[in-house]
Amino acid sequence: MKTKTITVKTYTFDELSEEAKEKVFERYRDINVDFDGWHDVIIDDWKMKLEDLGYEDVKIYYSGFYSQGDGACFEAKVDIEKWIKKHKAGKRFKKLLNEFRAGAYVYVEIKHNYRYYFATSTDVVYEGGSELSDKAYEQLKEMVKWIEQEREELGNAIYKDLQKEYEYLISDEAVIDTIKANDFEFLEDGGRQIYI
Repeated sequence: MKTKTITVKTYTFDELSEEAKEKVFERYRDINVDFDGWHDVIIDDWKMKLEDLGYEDVKIYYSGFYSQGDGACFEAKVDIEKWIKKHKAGKRFKKLLNEFRAGAYVYVEIKHNYRYYFATSTDVVYEGGSELSDKAYEQLKEMVKWIEQEREELGNAIYKDLQKEYEYLISDEAVIDTIKANDFEFLEDGGRQIYI
């Protein structure tokens, strides 16, 4: 059995012609987003922000990008006392807060209700026990309206951050950084990567 040695000249990205670089971009445009965890930093950061605002057991959903139906939303339970404190609304919801602290049943949750992930694809579900006074119950309904508006603003902000990260990761700059960090080498036409 004969063995042959074939020598192939390879090129780094910087050594390629502009035409060859375009082929590389075509092939590797999604290299930084072609796995499930590319968004983890953004999602984890937003979970911490939401928890800081008084939301618990946060789950973030999104779909993207550039299609009808894309967006982001979240599910969470509301920590009544923390939410009121973080929103500096103690005076506004004083009666509700006092009755809650005294043991009155109050429950608020944001639940996903739709097959899409728009910022409005959730409902704010709430209950106030029969021990709540009329005034405290009115304050609970007012708080829920505030949360409905806030969950939409936050969902849109989450989506915007995810889209910004996605766009950066598919940018020429980010693709080049990944190619260089992994020491990719190419044939002269840029059409095939050679692993060494």
